[in-house]
Amino acid sequence: MKLRRILRKYIINNIGYKILAVVFSFLLWVVILNITDPEYTRTISNIPVQIVNENLVLDGNHVYTISSGEMTNIIVTGKRSIISTLTPNDFRVYADFEELSITNAVPIKVELRGTKSRYSNQISMTTRDTTMIINLEEMSSKQIPVEIEYRGEPVSYLVIEEANLTPKKVTVYAPQSVIDAAEKAVVTVDYVTVGEDAQLSVQPTLRDADGNPVKDSPNTSLDEPEILIDFKISYTNQVPIEIGTSGDPAQGYELTGLELSQDVITVKGSWVDVSSMGVLELPDTLLDITGAQEDISREIDVTEFLPENVVVYGESPMITATAKIQQIQ
Repeated sequence: MKLRRILRKYIINNIGYKILAVVFSFLLWVVILNITDPEYTRTISNIPVQIVNENLVLDGNHVYTISSGEMTNIIVTGKRSIISTLTPNDFRVYADFEELSITNAVPIKVELRGTKSRYSNQISMTTRDTTMIINLEEMSSKQIPVEIEYRGEPVSYLVIEEANLTPKKVTVYAPQSVIDAAEKAVVTVDYVTVGEDAQLSVQPTLRDADGNPVKDSPNTSLDEPEILIDFKISYTNQVPIEIGTSGDPAQGYELTGLELSQDVITVKGSWVDVSSMGVLELPDTLLDITGAQEDISREIDVTEFLPENVVVYGESPMITATAKIQQIQ
């Protein structure tokens, strides 16, 4: 009886008001909870998209490049207390190549991982890019010639006689788009790196028919990644020319001067040979003025008077020497 009185007095008495108070308290708790921990939307940027089942595409005869969807942003919505703790490392963003469509599109999916996976049902996640687009190509090969491209200004006293390439052709292994564009492999050489009988090893680059660089691919390779270049070099020197006369002019006449069509000539040869040449002295007997009463001119081929292995470079080896003869007044 005592228990009944207690129940009637403290619980059953005014039961409607008490239920209403409980409901109001619950609603007030929900309101406070939402005020202190509201819904929050946040964008987490630059998340790399992981490739799954890549082997389904890379069969040895095909390669792919990603046209779009390699990185993406994730838009997450949920309670601030959860959303504010998320970092890029809490997400697994992936494209499964098993779902590759005939248009080469793969859906991008996102999920929470690690300890944060427990929030999967409490937040919503969407990616800015919903699909990854790939470019699928066959691998192919082609043999192309190797060419030299010089850069900078040539050294004035240096002449490149030969540049022998080893090899002269290379085989390119690449996606079909690269193969279609590549017409030659070019090795670029700076003039300042070229010395006497120099040997250089240079990495070639692919060029199209117009000489423009071909857009490379990580799947591109050459059977010869380095080209060996053997240079044969000559040197030049500008050498003054001097000549005298032999004999005497006729009685009553005198030699008043000598004229040369050019008094300096450019010669070419080894450094030792050309650097040691100071003046090219032509024999006086070439201009014999014995008994002369007027100017005497002779055409002379200077090649005959050069040291062995030295030649005239870039101009005619023929010069004209003139002895000026004048009557004595």
